[in-house]
Amino acid sequence: MERRRFIGVIAGGLLVASVSEAQRDPLIGTWEGQNDDPSTPGDPSRTLIIQMMSGNLASGLFGYTGKRLGGVGITIDRSGNRPSITFVTGFGATIRLTLMNEKWLFVESCG
Repeated sequence: MERRRFIGVIAGGLLVASVSEAQRDPLIGTWEGQNDDPSTPGDPSRTLIIQMMSGNLASGLFGYTGKRLGGVGITIDRSGNRPSITFVTGFGATIRLTLMNEKWLFVESCG
């Protein structure tokens, strides 16, 4: 099984993750990572599951790894050189991730 990662700064911390398996679309899959922001209380582990896509929308789940995940609506932007996704967490933070290559997603912003 090929491992892929996403990495980036989230509110001063680092989020690194890997997807469980390669899919036809490199964005689809289960991504597990860590929020290394010291100002974020609680468990730093996070999971994002991108389940299915239709046009520029996708459905997914996001939350603490190993716990109940909440549903998120995901917007996909394929207008640039690299596709990116944006979603809002259950805490109201907007997260934007950009696919850098088939193995890396970069966290562009979180706020």
